[in-house]
Order: sequence, then structure tokens, then C-alpha cells
Amino acid sequence: HFYFGPAIESRCYEVGTDLYEKFASRWYRERVFSGHQEKPGKYWLDIKMGISLSLQGLGALADRINDVGICTFCEVEKFPSYRQDKRSGATGENCGRIYNFLLLKPGS
Repeated sequence: HFYFGPAIESRCYEVGTDLYEKFASRWYRERVFSGHQEKPGKYWLDIKMGISLSLQGLGALADRINDVGICTFCEVEKFPSYRQDKRSGATGENCGRIYNFLLLKPGS
């Protein structure tokens, strides 16, 4: 089983062409990037979908991949956000961090 915790969601994760091009060889590129309607050369990236598709490519079942659906960019009062700090004019250097972890259970 896989669980995605709070993280930036695709509606808030704006990236440039450089990152889009780095995914040129990935079969799922067009499923995780969508063009930004108002900013040519910019894309929205669904990083959780990319990880989910990568996991499925390794044999994980889709119904065992879950997401809490909490966006750290939108809920800045609850979670640190490097991108929100930069948007407010801060450098992001003192932004809090969210730690993620992986737990492997033998025999599961």
C-alpha cells in the first residue's frame, strides 16, 4: 500500500519547459503535465500522478495507491511552502520542511 501525504497539488505546481523536456522519454509525460493556458512555455505538473504511474509501472496496483489530497501550497497556514515563501517575496531559505518516509514491511 502507498499513501501520499500533504504535498503541492497539480493545480499549484507550475514548472517550465526545461522540466517538461526532461520527461521526454517517459511514457506518462502527457498524463502528468498540462499546458498552462495563460503562460506559454509553462506547465502544471501532477507529481503525485507521476509517482503513481511509476509505481504502477513497477507492479503496484492502482487501488493500493492513496492520496490525502491536501495541498501544501493552498494550506500555507498549516504547512510550510517554499513556493509560497518565494511568492511573498521571501527567499525561501527559512521555510519549514515536510519530511516523508517509506516503510517496508516484510511479508506484506
